[in-house]
Amino acid sequence: MDALKNYLFKNNIFSKKELDTLVECNINYCNYCNNNCGQLVELVECNNNLVMCFNCLEKLHDNYDTNSNELFKCNCCNNLIYDFNFI
Repeated sequence: MDALKNYLFKNNIFSKKELDTLVECNINYCNYCNNNCGQLVELVECNNNLVMCFNCLEKLHDNYDTNSNELFKCNCCNNLIYDFNFI
């Protein structure tokens, strides 16, 4: 990472202050879609404490056809999901 930061600074691509914020990203495995993903979320109303990546949550919400406040219906316990926590 230091070599990359030095290269970016020497070539005036980023300032020192900008490079201080550059960190390696966390890669997490999503058991829901079986892919390496970024941010994971835990469904608050799920009886099984289902954990999935944020991309899966967005897809489920986008494909859920309703005019109410819930995000979607949980596939593992059939509870209505209203909230989630980033983990």
